Amino acid sequence: PSPFDRSRRQNFYKFRHLASGTSNAELEQLRARSALQLKALGHALSLEQKEAKCSSANANYALNPKRFIKKLLNKGEESKLPVEVFYEYSEILSNPPVHPDANLSESSPLIAAYLHMVREKRFELPSAPPSISPEFADPIVNRQRNWAAPGPDGIPFFFVKRCPVFRRKLYRFLDLFLRDPTSAPQSFYAGRTVLIPKTPVPSSASDVRPITCLNIGYKILSATVASVVTDPLLLSGIIPAQQRAIRPGHQGCFESHFACATIMDAFRATKRRPSVIYIDLRKAFDSVPHQLILTIARTVFSQAPYLVNWINHVLNSLSSVLTLPHGNNPATIPVKFRAGLPQGDPLSPILFNLAISPLSSLITREFELYASPTLKIPVNHIFYMDDLKIFTTSANPDVKFKILEQALNSLGLTLNTSKSAILLGKDLSEDFHSPLPVLLDKNSAYKYLGMKEFRKPCRVLNAEAVMFKAFELIKPILSSGLNTHNTVAAINTFAMSQLW
Repeated sequence: PSPFDRSRRQNFYKFRHLASGTSNAELEQLRARSALQLKALGHALSLEQKEAKCSSANANYALNPKRFIKKLLNKGEESKLPVEVFYEYSEILSNPPVHPDANLSESSPLIAAYLHMVREKRFELPSAPPSISPEFADPIVNRQRNWAAPGPDGIPFFFVKRCPVFRRKLYRFLDLFLRDPTSAPQSFYAGRTVLIPKTPVPSSASDVRPITCLNIGYKILSATVASVVTDPLLLSGIIPAQQRAIRPGHQGCFESHFACATIMDAFRATKRRPSVIYIDLRKAFDSVPHQLILTIARTVFSQAPYLVNWINHVLNSLSSVLTLPHGNNPATIPVKFRAGLPQGDPLSPILFNLAISPLSSLITREFELYASPTLKIPVNHIFYMDDLKIFTTSANPDVKFKILEQALNSLGLTLNTSKSAILLGKDLSEDFHSPLPVLLDKNSAYKYLGMKEFRKPCRVLNAEAVMFKAFELIKPILSSGLNTHNTVAAINTFAMSQLW
């Protein structure tokens, strides 16, 4: 029985025993004292329940923040994917279409120009593979989330961090696998892919985001290689400065918006209005040709042949499994990565950015460059992974666009015209014909990196509407029982981002 039940029983016996021979004043005093005791017990019980709620809320938030917030804001269950979407996605990876104009060798003028620039850069990579020792690998492991979704082996990082004996033995195997990738079993390069809906009613592969959960050993080895090559590639400019993703210590999404706003403000100060081209690539991460990656990697990593060997073997060995939703007896679809890169691999963003870097070099050469006092370098475009935004004052932006489209075809990538758009500037030629949807109306907007961008800047902010929406989003988070750290993180991550 609870303390409340015990106290109530004791007071009942006291009243029954004293009722016959006690004065009314004494009974009243006893009743008042009992009422205070019950009130104190009720307060203690309330605090205990509140503490249990807070503890449970923080534990659930730490385990899966997105699921916790979705349940808290009554977002409902995730959309169920049609079986056709799984087969469509497996077809994209297993049998990628080859564009007839694609030229993925060094004979391609686009790739040759980029590789010529790479050869002129001065950067150093270790010619021998790094030793996977505790001193080198432990900081990499400690940066990983304890309970991140494991791969087919089912081993979370929490176990690796807490079991030094297992960790040391694992490092010895990984050191061998880095030097000789063929010594690793095929299962080492296997994963399981989860399709996450991006729309309320997904109907095709373009409506889902595939996340591949890989084995613990492969993730450590891939993160090790990424840590070796990231800084040299970024600092030397081989991955261009216009690419704002994958930069340690940077808020790439915020910096992209800030840089774009700065460029537009500079144009307004000179009473010029550029055309802005928003480019969306169709399943770029899942369809980037492996031959393109290897062609560029052979030159970029020429100082480190072991990296070329390892990347080549990984691209030829990566596989995954898609699980179909068939109730209690789910079926699986084996997938071989004949194109694209697994989202969830620490090295994938580096390889993807290398593959599309020739496109950035082409835009820098073919489009006009603009300087601004607040930007360190002249720019005419901003990349955030595969999201591209181009600024041009050309009277014929359609001519520039054709150059860009030919370059995409040459790299084996496909433009998604339904999700691309153009915001027209001033002084266009009379024979201009837009190849993309045009943002004409002043209320027309394009959603770029999660924020709506309008044809004309919004001069008046509807503060009341913003505050009302913010209060609706923040109120359930404040009353959820999260501690201060998690509350601030949840508001910044899940509430403020929805105000745009």
